[in-house]
Amino acid sequence: MKRKTTADAEASIHSHPTKTEVVGEKVYSGNAQEPSATDTTTFANTVQMLLLAH
Repeated sequence: MKRKTTADAEASIHSHPTKTEVVGEKVYSGNAQEPSATDTTTFANTVQMLLLAH
């Protein structure tokens, strides 16, 4: 088994809005408390996820 180093680390940074946004006639809700369904699929092999709110 190969020993892991910091070179094996990978990061993908994105943020989630924390309030409702109205764009034209569409309303988008924001939730930075839990990963979205898209996050869960996109980051399925991620060991740890840190959610940042903006």
